[in-house]
Amino acid sequence: MLRLGRAWAGTQTTAQPLPTVWNELDKKKIKFRRGQVCMVAAAPNAGKSMFALIYAIKAKVPTLFFSADTDATTVKIRSASHLSGHFLLFASSTIFK
Repeated sequence: MLRLGRAWAGTQTTAQPLPTVWNELDKKKIKFRRGQVCMVAAAPNAGKSMFALIYAIKAKVPTLFFSADTDATTVKIRSASHLSGHFLLFASSTIFK
């Protein structure tokens, strides 16, 4: 097993970075790459699922999105809300007419 310093120094990837969605991530040198699994971790109700969902939508690349605590209906409503530009309440009332 390699020590952390040696493992870090030897890391190189050929995976292509996904398109930049938010400049703040670029400034902090945070890149998501094609073909890699990324985990977003934070406190409960911090917006992890929404962050990942909006990133996937804005990046406009094929994405496998799943959330351990968000059901499919909520994901659909959030997606519709973001894509339509309407508030979440309006999007959910339109979908469930």
